[in-house]
Amino acid sequence: MISDFMVALEKACRTQSGISLIMAHELSLPEPGRKERPFRWTVGLGNGLSCGVVPDQVFALEFNRASRRKSRAWFFLEADRATMPVIHRNGLE
Repeated sequence: MISDFMVALEKACRTQSGISLIMAHELSLPEPGRKERPFRWTVGLGNGLSCGVVPDQVFALEFNRASRRKSRAWFFLEADRATMPVIHRNGLE
């Protein structure tokens, strides 16, 4: 599912002038030197509990404006195929 989406996105970007697809390995890492799961987020849930989230794919779209200014939009893609449990083994939903 992720591969199909990324192929379709890359093909679409190739047909649009002024839009470039930038893959995760081409992006600056959020924390210098962090090589293992560089885009992992840890979210506090309260009561000392936390949850780690690693997106299925990270990419950016770069837009080349007529004024020669560039802007980027970052995307964190997660495919929900209903394969993860709704209730975690520690009782969290």
